[in-house]
Amino acid sequence: MPQTSTFTPNGSPPSQRKGPNAMESQLKNRATVRFAAHTDMEAVCSALAAGFDDDPLFQYMFPSEERRRLNLPRFFAPYVRLALACGKVRVIQAVDGDDGASICGAAVTFEPEFYPGSLRHSHASAAELDEQVYEASGVDALTAVAAMDALTAHHPKAPPHQYLLFIAVRPERRGCGYGALLMQSMAAEWDAAGQPGYLEATTDRSTTGFYHRHGWQPFAAPFNPANAPVVFPLWRNADVRL
Repeated sequence: MPQTSTFTPNGSPPSQRKGPNAMESQLKNRATVRFAAHTDMEAVCSALAAGFDDDPLFQYMFPSEERRRLNLPRFFAPYVRLALACGKVRVIQAVDGDDGASICGAAVTFEPEFYPGSLRHSHASAAELDEQVYEASGVDALTAVAAMDALTAHHPKAPPHQYLLFIAVRPERRGCGYGALLMQSMAAEWDAAGQPGYLEATTDRSTTGFYHRHGWQPFAAPFNPANAPVVFPLWRNADVRL
């Protein structure tokens, strides 16, 4: 396990954030980040499922490739539905290319302390979410629900923060800057509001690469949610200099 250090929200090191590179600047002319509508539900779940198909945590929860392809869109649906009601779902949409204005990726976030399992959610609503995820996950339901509940159990309760639960880009669109534009859209809003962010990364490489470039730092020791592959809690302080 890689060595990590813990950063408190009030004691993080100076920001490592950098401005958009030339590729990202050019991409802004060919892609649009917007908030999803309920009519985007199927496309959002499809993009998330494609983006997480090769993710170690989701391969653990859904070990069969066939079942993963079938059930991942269903798995994401309860979380997307909840975020549309009490969080935010951003999509990035290509505006050129052979496939027209297609949704290339998505990010699912929850407002401060309003994430699944938070104090603002009753036991009944948390149980209802678990039931929906259970029903969507087929024969892998017990494993999937246990892993997601373990993430909730490790989630910091304070200070108030934005929770980036899922962010993914379709495999064929990776490396083109779509994920960076999604992250920049969220960061601009959070920085303007003075709000920090929290997420769980599922690969060590992403913690020192993509997330690090956008100001995320290790927050707590990596852990294995319900014996699943290790995840890496990360924190991003708001850049109040903006």
